[in-house]
Amino acid sequence: AGSEKPVIVRFVTEGGPNEHKLMPGDQIMKINGEDVLRSPREHVIELIRSCKQTVTLLVCQPHTNNTTRKSALLTAAKKAKLKNNPNRVRFSEGVVINGS
Repeated sequence: AGSEKPVIVRFVTEGGPNEHKLMPGDQIMKINGEDVLRSPREHVIELIRSCKQTVTLLVCQPHTNNTTRKSALLTAAKKAKLKNNPNRVRFSEGVVINGS
């Protein structure tokens, strides 16, 4: 739905400047101090695109159960692989942990 108010972040580009800062489902409330809660989606997009160097967003991240929140960056296959093959860490003898 392109007429949603407030405007909702639909996806975050992997490797982009907002990765790990914005999440799908975040509600955009202000852009560079301008209230956009009731602004049309097209206006919000135009404001963001018109920013030459930096953009300051105020967003609301709705309270969700993180176990059901879907990542826009990991495919289901990648999640399954990580779940079945957890990362293992090996330390060399020269590594000092907590001053030991």
